[in-house]
Amino acid sequence: PGDRALAAAWASIARLAPELILYRPVPNTAGLHALAMEIIAESGLPYAVWIMDDWPAALEIRDAEQFSALDADWRKLVAGAARRFAISDEMADAFEKRYGARFMPIANGVDPLEWPLQEKCASDRFVIRYAGSLAENMTLSTIALVAEAVERLADGGADIAFEIKTRPIWKRRAADLFSRFKHTSFFTDDLTAADYRAWLQRADATGNP
Repeated sequence: PGDRALAAAWASIARLAPELILYRPVPNTAGLHALAMEIIAESGLPYAVWIMDDWPAALEIRDAEQFSALDADWRKLVAGAARRFAISDEMADAFEKRYGARFMPIANGVDPLEWPLQEKCASDRFVIRYAGSLAENMTLSTIALVAEAVERLADGGADIAFEIKTRPIWKRRAADLFSRFKHTSFFTDDLTAADYRAWLQRADATGNP
């Protein structure tokens, strides 16, 4: 970020007067990462780090130079953090072995009051629904395996369907891979938060890997 952006960021922080910092580092954001490191170092505030997937391992294979720079920062952050959060027990254990510090598993939370019971689809068909990205380095292969399994079950006589809600860019990128599946469909319409929750709840099975 330029000097004006840095000054604006510090002014916003001063107005907010935070008591702590939660930082979730990701690759390919050099400017924002540099700003975050500066804020953490100069503010003197306690901070926690949160990591959602093992991007360091993927980055080491894809971009060794960027990995080297970020790995040094990441290890420094891990060592000085008041708390370290990972997405699952397995990831927390793996990161503890790798970085020598304890990570706390914490997944996305929901407010039960926002998820009242919904009637299932008015059909005997077993409906599986997934909402999310179809990134090649994250979810695409897993979702394709689900589609393959649904196709085989349907070919064997099961009344089953797989519905994928995603963004147009992911649908376009996955079009060739999924074109052979007759029992998998996509939609990219925006839904309100309430409609989204109802759409998931009315499925027979859901997933968000």
